[in-house]
Amino acid sequence: MNQALLFWIVACVFFTLLEAFTQQFVSIWLLSGSVVAMIASYLGFTFEIQCILFVVVSLITLIAFVIEIVVASE
Repeated sequence: MNQALLFWIVACVFFTLLEAFTQQFVSIWLLSGSVVAMIASYLGFTFEIQCILFVVVSLITLIAFVIEIVVASE
């Protein structure tokens, strides 16, 4: 098992535990980003690409969450 894959597995576990122990959504978007990065690591992408995927997917899910809150409040 390579170090990047192990890093993303630890990140997934950490974000899952963080989400489980809080009453609000604080890390669900980071969890989704780390899952995508973990899959990219398994498929052999470079660590730089994995980090870019982590940031992009996390931002997309965060923006989708914020848009959903704004639309629901109207």
